[in-house]
Amino acid sequence: MSSAKWTQQFHNHGYDSWLLTSEGAPAAGQCREWGLNVIEIKEPKNYLDFGTRKDLRKIIRDKSPSAFFNHLTRDLWHLSPVLKKFPDIGLFNFARMFIRGVNKNDFLHKYIYSRLDRMIALSHIQKSLLLKALPIPSEKYVVVPNAVDTERFRPRPPKAEIRRQLGIKEDTDLLVGLIGRIDELKGHMEFVEAVRLITQKCPHTHFVMVGANTAFEGNEFAKKVDTRIKSLGLQKKITRTDHREDIPDIMNALDIFCMPSYEENFGNVMLEALASGTASVGTHSGGTPEMVDEGRTGILVAPKSGPALAEGVLRLLKDHKLREMISHNARSSAVEKFHLETVFQQVKELLY
Repeated sequence: MSSAKWTQQFHNHGYDSWLLTSEGAPAAGQCREWGLNVIEIKEPKNYLDFGTRKDLRKIIRDKSPSAFFNHLTRDLWHLSPVLKKFPDIGLFNFARMFIRGVNKNDFLHKYIYSRLDRMIALSHIQKSLLLKALPIPSEKYVVVPNAVDTERFRPRPPKAEIRRQLGIKEDTDLLVGLIGRIDELKGHMEFVEAVRLITQKCPHTHFVMVGANTAFEGNEFAKKVDTRIKSLGLQKKITRTDHREDIPDIMNALDIFCMPSYEENFGNVMLEALASGTASVGTHSGGTPEMVDEGRTGILVAPKSGPALAEGVLRLLKDHKLREMISHNARSSAVEKFHLETVFQQVKELLY
């Protein structure tokens, strides 16, 4: 959906912007709802699909674009060969992946990446990993963080009905939540273990996990999580919900947000918590330390550790003044560094 977000931003700033995507992609429907231009082409059959390249050449002839902002790195296999014949068209790629222990410095990758004008990394640690893995010189990299809509996500009084839905029975109880798809790497098992430890010291605390199963991966891990919750007797302490669309209200309902991911590149959900002014606990891994200032805008703990997560949450549960201070600083940081307009200016500058 990042492609839809930036298409909208270019449109809002007076650019003739188009979303180019495969047929039936969710982003296409979203852009049409926003009144944006959309071009849909057939999903490539493979990396050498000449039909896709033919479609791209036709689009270039019809629209005369000045630049492509690519959001799925594998699509460079189609864009780069076509744009070799159009050297004046900019080619910018948003890198989403973390790459470790991989070397893609072979001839084919050198050919594909040689056409790239800029590789956009979300974090400095991601850039350092990509430099080792890809045949792209350092001067072609730029670090541009994810952005958050600070109007949609902002501090508001929590809705009592939302808190009741999430399991809060007494107004004095505190609510701690994890929001994210059900995935082992998102730290759900560690969250459950932390709940067991926290409830021993702060019994007037309830917990919620919001998120659907990871797409195309079934529900085996979700079953393991539910089994673990039951084996620890935490069914009444943890509310589990599927994917929800009212995440801004969820963030406002939480007293503390947790993102115990093993290694998040630059998690949007943490940015949403910061913008909402929700005191947060994240892991000291991946790009999270680049968005959370330990002890000032959030709490950072060791990854893959239920006890460490519990310690971080307890630190906030027991210190109301610390929660308030972090809440204020988190909101200020989000507005200053990660506001949509601020980040868009960094993206726009790549065109000149």
